[in-house]
Amino acid sequence: GALEIGATAAGDYVELSATSAKATSANGFELTATNFATVSAVGGGKASASLVGSDGDDVVAATATTVSTNGLELQNFASVRVDGGAGNDVATIEGATALNAAENAVVAATAKSTLVAFGFETVEAKGVGVATANIYGSRGDDSVLADATQTEMVYAAGTVLKTSGFNTTNVFGNGGADRASLFAGSGLNTFDGRANQATLANGS
Repeated sequence: GALEIGATAAGDYVELSATSAKATSANGFELTATNFATVSAVGGGKASASLVGSDGDDVVAATATTVSTNGLELQNFASVRVDGGAGNDVATIEGATALNAAENAVVAATAKSTLVAFGFETVEAKGVGVATANIYGSRGDDSVLADATQTEMVYAAGTVLKTSGFNTTNVFGNGGADRASLFAGSGLNTFDGRANQATLANGS
């Protein structure tokens, strides 16, 4: 069967997983449901929510208004936390206006919400507008590959972060023998290389 949950007030909270759904209202009312094939929850732009992946290989898709995977969907929540769970999980984020990413967690702001994603083996994030991405390395030997349109960080432990569409991308090493490869685009480009810092600006 299908279950629809409304949680439109500030302070309302919804938690969805592969096996259950739980909603808690701001005034303390609780609802727990299990064994539904599909679950959809609507937050009204004020409530918060979390989503936990299955033990399999999940693909979670997030936009400014919707987070969904495997028959679970969250719509119009002000903030969402997503745990990939077990398996080889992938998160895709569309329409980020700002991004802060490390090996274990990614925080993305969109025009409508804030998303925190962790427990994913691969994260792909696309920026919109004048967006900035800050990517932080691990203590291990990370590698970065970047050009005018996209950046890929491969962490020492194997986690992969891919970004595109960001007006500015800042990548910070955090120890280890890190390696960065930068490729200029067409047009007028400016490169500034120093002992511990490199900047590539792509122009037209």
